[in-house]
Formats: sequence, C-alpha cells, structure tokens
Amino acid sequence: MKMSGFIVGGLLGMAAAMYAARKRPGLAAWAVDAAGDMMSSAKNRMISKVVERKMTKWSKGAAHAAPKPSAASADSTAEAWKQLGALVESDPELKRETEAIMASAGSKNDASAAASLTKTH
Repeated sequence: MKMSGFIVGGLLGMAAAMYAARKRPGLAAWAVDAAGDMMSSAKNRMISKVVERKMTKWSKGAAHAAPKPSAASADSTAEAWKQLGALVESDPELKRETEAIMASAGSKNDASAAASLTKTH
C-alpha cells in the first residue's frame, strides 16, 4: 500500500465519520461503542491465548521437574521414622512431651502410632 493511498483513505474515512456524526449522532456513538467492544474482545482473546500457552509450558516443565517416588524413598522414610524414635527415646523430656501430645489427641490410631514410634528404637 502506498502512503498516498493510506492518507486518502484516512481523509475519506474522517469525512464519512463527520458526515454520519452530523446526520445521525446516535449512529456515530453506536459505531464507536461497537468498535470499542470489538477491540476489547480481541484484546481479551489474545491475552487468554498467551496465558494458555504459558500455563501449558509451565505445566509441562513442572511435570518433568517433579520428583518421582521410588523404593529408595520408602526405605529412607522408614529410616527417618527409626531416627525419630531413637531421638524421642534418648530425651526423657521430649518423650514426656510426645506422650502428652498423643494422649491429648485421644485417638486410638495416634496412640498406636506413638507406641510404634517408641518401639522402633
């Protein structure tokens, strides 16, 4: 497109807009309102596409970065519980505090968990 064609088209568009605004003011207001709605809609669609792409990229990256559970982690968990049991048994004040917490919970499962925790030592 040549620059002169762009300028002539712009001038003709402005003249048509002025003519329509003088003859029918409601029509000009409606056209401006419709153009604004169209621009807002286009902007919202572009933003949603960008956000969708970013979220897809981030979710794929997070899936690759997440640690996978393994048998080694189960062994390390068991070892961690044994260390906690040994720690509780080694400190009498900590043992009393742990027993008080388990007693206040009042659940049979919590009491059995506390018993298994102290028996693992």
